[in-house]
Amino acid sequence: MLKLTAVASILLFLTGCQDAPEQSNIADIIRPVKLVSVIDSQHSTVRSFPAEVVANQGSYLAFRVNGELLEFPVLAGQEVQKGQLLAKLDPEDLQLQYEQRSAQYDLAVSQLDRVKSLYDRSITSKSEYDQALANKQVAESAFKIAKTNLENSELKAPFSGTVAKVFVKNFENVVAKQNILRLETRDMMDVIIQVPEKLVARVNKELDYHPNVVFDGFPSKSYRLTIKEWDTQADPSTLSYKVVFTLPIPTDFNLLAGMTGHVYIDHSKITKLPARKLFVPVEAVFSEQTQPKDNNSFVWLFDEHTSTISKQPVVVGDMYDQGIEILSGLSTTDIVVGAGVHHLTQGLKVRPWAKERGL
Repeated sequence: MLKLTAVASILLFLTGCQDAPEQSNIADIIRPVKLVSVIDSQHSTVRSFPAEVVANQGSYLAFRVNGELLEFPVLAGQEVQKGQLLAKLDPEDLQLQYEQRSAQYDLAVSQLDRVKSLYDRSITSKSEYDQALANKQVAESAFKIAKTNLENSELKAPFSGTVAKVFVKNFENVVAKQNILRLETRDMMDVIIQVPEKLVARVNKELDYHPNVVFDGFPSKSYRLTIKEWDTQADPSTLSYKVVFTLPIPTDFNLLAGMTGHVYIDHSKITKLPARKLFVPVEAVFSEQTQPKDNNSFVWLFDEHTSTISKQPVVVGDMYDQGIEILSGLSTTDIVVGAGVHHLTQGLKVRPWAKERGL
């Protein structure tokens, strides 16, 4: 029994001697990380915004009366001129109603003239005269309505443009205010973007600035835009403001409503923002739930002398093509960890990660 105990003690001692170097090696491991320098964008202040093309002017056209379509001579994509006939209802019922109301009106006028002649000679009472006058006014109103309805049996273009879409077919029965077609102008088009409140608050509205747009369907060329209008109330879901630009219809490709692109705006020309901006990759910034919401952005700052990292609080701004803007907390000479930030700890020794050859 004593021999077995002695053997076990020796084995435990030898095992402990072997584990100590392994634990020491683990502690001495230097983790490879992706290190990036802070981006100094002293001369690059251009930001792109996703954009959508919409019609400069467009209207859904409808009849004001019910009826059956008798003529519908236009098609989607067809260009029309102001005053051109777009659609026509069968006018038979409206014509009969007009003729009936016209006859009733003529009769009411004749009766009023007769009663007035008698009233002027004190042969009839004032109440009979008042009744004849009221009948004439009612008949006149009904006649005007019938005349307007007959005129509204024809749908004409309120402006020159292109038929963007049709919603009915000829000989269909339609009702008042039912969309028949959509007409859009073709000399100008609008481009819409959403701008964050931080930028809107700093824009100098007195400047006559013209940004450029590049359309996804024709990326080889940019086009000059002119500001048209902007919202003064933010979208509650995105906290951004709609800005509308306009441009003449390009002649080198077909620009249509619904197409997309990007508007490029140089901040230095429209705001009072400093020309120099600092950026880091979005993946370099992290937050902690234990920190207050207003002070909850950090990066891992690399110390070249000790090869260690430390948690550095930063104040972030907007997102740009270069990354996320750093308003304070870093300088142009700083180096930070650019990826995998959630798996690191304070004071950890690191080294620059290098891609192995052949991978």
